[in-house]
Amino acid sequence: MWASTSNAGGLTFQRPDKRAVEQDPQAVRVWHEESRPAIRAQAKEGAAVCRALPVRLSS
Repeated sequence: MWASTSNAGGLTFQRPDKRAVEQDPQAVRVWHEESRPAIRAQAKEGAAVCRALPVRLSS
């Protein structure tokens, strides 16, 4: 996650929390058991895997 800094006027890397407060245990289980293995299998077959992270910029 990138955040604007007031002293430098640029962007600096900010470390995210280890776990979201609103984390859904069922959704995490589905990701680890179903979604992630399917993505890894597609990547091994040559598919491009892109990661998009939500970013919020503030002034």
